Amino acid sequence: MSLKTPSKPAVPREVVPVAEPERDATPRDQPSASSAPSVDRAARIDDMLRELASAADILQAASDGIASLQKWTRVGCAIAELMREASHAFEVTKGVVSEPEPALRALLASLVVQHNTVLGQIDGVARDALRGGVNLLMGDTLTLAFDETGTSMLAMGGSVCDAAGLGLAPLAPGTDLAPAAETVLAALRAANAVLRTQAQTIAANLA
Repeated sequence: MSLKTPSKPAVPREVVPVAEPERDATPRDQPSASSAPSVDRAARIDDMLRELASAADILQAASDGIASLQKWTRVGCAIAELMREASHAFEVTKGVVSEPEPALRALLASLVVQHNTVLGQIDGVARDALRGGVNLLMGDTLTLAFDETGTSMLAMGGSVCDAAGLGLAPLAPGTDLAPAAETVLAALRAANAVLRTQAQTIAANLA
């Protein structure tokens, strides 16, 4: 009878847990350092586009203002021509009768008031062209960047286009319109020529 050697009990194998891979601490939707320059460039382009839109608004306000100023200078020229005709009639009448027609005197006084009213309208139009803190019709300068780095700049200087800036002066009541009418008419025609040049410059920048 043979004896069997008893088998050794099986030793259980140790289970080693497998470590999970570490997660990226940076969220997927958070921009990486390499994408920061692109974000900055996009922001600068947005700023540049806003500046361009603001500049266009400033230029358009100046363009509209000049068109209105030209209208008022034409009205002023018509009044000055009436002054010249009425003052001539006044001088002729004065040489014929001892006292010129009261209606003629009233007309001359009314024309002085109308002239001064036109100058007030011109002042108002020039002041109302303000946009974004810039008024090209009151001598301000518009500065505009043409690239996102701000190295390419354009500076456009305005002109003072109120009555004084255009060389137009009010008339005092009782002014002798015989010599004054020609001076007023010449000043208004010169102002209209200046405005025409300004309009061409602004139109070129708006194009």
